[in-house]
Amino acid sequence: MALEDAAALATALGYLDGPTDEHRVAGLLLLARRDAAVLARVGVAVAESLVTSSFLARLLRTNAAAGAATAAQRAGLEVARRPAETSPGARAALAPSLLPHVDAVVCAAADAAVDGRVVDADDASAALLCLGAFCRDDPGALGAARVPGAALVALCGFGAAAAP
Repeated sequence: MALEDAAALATALGYLDGPTDEHRVAGLLLLARRDAAVLARVGVAVAESLVTSSFLARLLRTNAAAGAATAAQRAGLEVARRPAETSPGARAALAPSLLPHVDAVVCAAADAAVDGRVVDADDASAALLCLGAFCRDDPGALGAARVPGAALVALCGFGAAAAP
């Protein structure tokens, strides 16, 4: 990794651990712009930061019933998904605290679609991909966790069969 990439990553991680939610949003947005390989290398550190601060869980709860995600929520889903797809350690750290909240986003998008409301495909896709990443090595994990979105993940073919 180039020195300038390392500095940008350190800045993003610093913001993610920042003192305010505004700092954490900036960290999520900066990390979401990094490629999957970079996030995989720092996945456990990102996961620990997200779990310790519980920021992403709180962010995903915000307007969860609306069926639409903000840019920060989509970025958070991406930042959680990428390391969860490639790092069992990151997946194990993130899933227990984020699974119910990611599932709520999936279910809200599905409810909105059923109600005839406009659903942003990027929102639904980001949530489904993140939910699928949490069950990557164990497709039955979502069902065992009694996550309502498990059927959607299975129906859409995400999870263990999804490409990284």
